[in-house]
Amino acid sequence: MTSQKRMPRAQRRSQLLSVSTEVFARQGYHATSMDNIALEAGVSKPILYQHFESKHELFTTIMDSAIEELAERLTTTLETVDSREERVHQSFYGYFEFVKENRSAFIVMSRTSSELSDARTRWSRAVDTYVEIISESIRDRNNLDDVQAYVMGRAIAGMAEQASQVCIDYDDVDVEEVARLTAKMAFEGLSGVEKSQFTLTRKPTPGQHSS
Repeated sequence: MTSQKRMPRAQRRSQLLSVSTEVFARQGYHATSMDNIALEAGVSKPILYQHFESKHELFTTIMDSAIEELAERLTTTLETVDSREERVHQSFYGYFEFVKENRSAFIVMSRTSSELSDARTRWSRAVDTYVEIISESIRDRNNLDDVQAYVMGRAIAGMAEQASQVCIDYDDVDVEEVARLTAKMAFEGLSGVEKSQFTLTRKPTPGQHSS
């Protein structure tokens, strides 16, 4: 173990989160131990436990922080543009940019989370939040009803999650170009929805009757 350098508490906590994120992303939740993290962070286990009571707390702290940051980034990005095509593009760009800049954190929250039931729930709720952000943006700026906007929000979020793999697999990928290409596919689909003027209806759940 390297010698322990004294740091202000906030700085040490940040360092531990950074190191832990890399370890979890590389090894997965179950294969990672507090011993692994302490060793790579260059601290003793007692110091690690001063900041985080358990591996689970450490893991969910990383997840929640990344989830919140991505949601804030998407919200802020979509508030800055008016063009409907550019809003679709920015939905993808904000997502891909986050993945590129926070590769390990994204792996932790979107992949490694599958190893824990409560973490899977966190990720599922996060996706719902992203869908809502995108759907509201589309609905407010395009002539779509709530159901249509929700479908498009789901489609864009799903495309973003899948296409973001490129940002993980290739270090030299141009995030802007990935966003433009993905947005082109999504936007042309959105234009088609508007031109077709079809209406999506919900089927009544058992025990309910349509009015």
